[in-house]
Amino acid sequence: MLGEENQEHYKKNYKPYLQGNSGLYVYRIKGEELKGHPQPICELMYFLVKKLRDSYQKGATYQILEWVFHEPFTFYDDGLCLRQRKKLSAGSVQSSGDWEATYRRKNDEGDHGYIVTLTETSDPEKNFQLINKVRVKTISTEDAYMLKEALYDL
Repeated sequence: MLGEENQEHYKKNYKPYLQGNSGLYVYRIKGEELKGHPQPICELMYFLVKKLRDSYQKGATYQILEWVFHEPFTFYDDGLCLRQRKKLSAGSVQSSGDWEATYRRKNDEGDHGYIVTLTETSDPEKNFQLINKVRVKTISTEDAYMLKEALYDL
């Protein structure tokens, strides 16, 4: 989203995150090193959100930056801090590659992504049944809602 002038101006700020493939930044961090990484990322994102607002606020990329920034971080008098996992909403961004994926915890297991339900014919006179409806919703969608929606169509 940044023009050439701004790319050059902010280059030193985001250089550590662009070594090699930027998408693999987190994978290069080992074990205990991970604990200290959210704070500088938080501070850089906050800096960019503030500095770029006037010039880029109408752009989709800036809006995503702002959205991603405000979900996991919270503000205190002495600065910014990463929110505890328990305080993040199920609808928070789960993947930079998929903005609609959500999170759900069920039966002590956590899942990210989507939930898919299928409806099929049910005719005892036939040797085979056909899938007649496929529904895809965010994984945080309640099972009861999916059932209610499926029953209405049946």
